[in-house]
Formats: sequence, C-alpha cells, structure tokens
Amino acid sequence: MRFSESVRRLLPKAELDRAEGAYQRVRAFRVQVVSRGDLSSVPLAYALPYRTKCVFQAGLHRTLQLADATSSELDASRFVPSFLLARGCLETGCLMYDIILRVLAVIETPTEAGLLELAKHLERVAWGAKAPRVLEQIVEPGEDPADSSAVNIVTVIGRVARHHPQVQELYEHLSEFAHPNSAGMLGTFSHLDDNPNEFRFIDPWSDSSRTDALVYPVAGVGIGLTLTAKSNEILELRLEDFVRVTEQDLHNRGLWPPNAPYRWTASSGSPETADVPGKGGDA
Repeated sequence: MRFSESVRRLLPKAELDRAEGAYQRVRAFRVQVVSRGDLSSVPLAYALPYRTKCVFQAGLHRTLQLADATSSELDASRFVPSFLLARGCLETGCLMYDIILRVLAVIETPTEAGLLELAKHLERVAWGAKAPRVLEQIVEPGEDPADSSAVNIVTVIGRVARHHPQVQELYEHLSEFAHPNSAGMLGTFSHLDDNPNEFRFIDPWSDSSRTDALVYPVAGVGIGLTLTAKSNEILELRLEDFVRVTEQDLHNRGLWPPNAPYRWTASSGSPETADVPGKGGDA
C-alpha cells in the first residue's frame, strides 16, 4: 500500500507515512499456512495458541486487503467508500488487540475459567454470526445460540478505547460517513447556496472543506494496521508463555498424558529442561 502523490498533496505527510509503515509491519507476519509446530509435545496443549494464531492470520489478511482497498479508493477520488473500508480496517485491528489483551490476562493470571472463556471468545470470533438464519444453520441442537453469536464490535471498540482513547472518537467519525447520516449524505455531496430553495450537488474531492475530512480514513487505516501489528508482535513474544499456561492447565486437571514429558516446575512456572524466552511487550 502506497498513497499516490495526489493524495499526499491533500493530507499530512506524517499520517500517510505512519499508515504505510504500519502496513509493512503487518505484511511481515503474513503467512499462507499456520502449523501447530513443535512448541508442545501434547497437541491438545497447543490448541488455544494455535487457534489464536489462525484467527490473527485471518485478521491480518483482512486488514491488509482493507488497507489496499482504502488506498485505491482514495487514489480514485472516491470519497465515501474510503470511510467504510477504513472503518473495517480499524474494527479488525481492535478485534485482534482485544484478543491479545485477553491472552495477556490469562498468562498473568492463569485459571481454568479464564482459559475456557478465552476459548469461547475465539470460537465466536472465528465462527460467529449475527443473522438469525445463519445462526439456525450453525447452532447444533442443545447448544446455546449465544456461544455462536458474533462478537459485538462496538463493545470491542469500547474495551480497546480504555487503553487507546483516540480509537473511540476516530471510530465515531468514520461511522458518521460510513452510515447514510448527514455527514455521509448531504454533508458530502451538496452545497447549500444562498438560494434557500436550491441545493447544489458537488464533487466532494473539489472542495477542501470536504477533503480535510479524509484524514479520518487515513488515520483509521493507520491505527487499524498498528493494532494488528502490535497484537502479532506481542503474540510472538509471549507465545512460549501462552503454551506454558495451557500445558500447566492440562497437567493441573489431571489430563496430561502419562507418557508425555512435562517440562514445567509446579512452583516457578519455569521449564525443567530449558529456559523460557524473555517476557515483555506492553499493550
């Protein structure tokens, strides 16, 4: 993703450069295949980290496509679509950031209930839906439909905004244009002349009072990509810890296979045969 010179003449260089830099950070994590790998001698113990990596790959593929599409729409001087696409990019970045906050919480305070809640949340993110007819098809008899309901993205935005307050205001600005509200309808395509009985419709790209608002889709893409990159960076940094707490949970519940080696001490949480990689990465 690279913004054209025509877009660069309209908008702050720092915002455009930040979005392009975040795009490259996300691309560095893109793969075509996610493997369970050999982090755990017991495949079941790696299931939750594996599912998280799968969801993150889907999310980053999505943010990259949405960022590319936003850039293309801006280059083609199409105003409103850039807001819809950028909002989708921001939503997806927030969804992944919310997941990594949940992962960090179970690493720092691992409980059986916490891991189960994370597993249910990932299931809803991966396979959840909103449309009643779709839910009827995916919910098995005896299952709670709420377990298959898609995560409410507005709730996710609110949770992420506790850590990054600018996300909430940016999301609201993008939504005003993404929805057929005043900003995205008459506010974009019309000009009120002195004649109160006449509306003049315009190309918003030719009016600087309109194009100033394009900073919002650029910021939406930039922050969405940054949250995506940060989430993947933290996951890679804490992946060994994530595997550790899932292995310890199985061991503590008496589900560890008797013939499989167990590498963690009960007291310290450190491996009995190898060093744990360094911890870190604040959200």
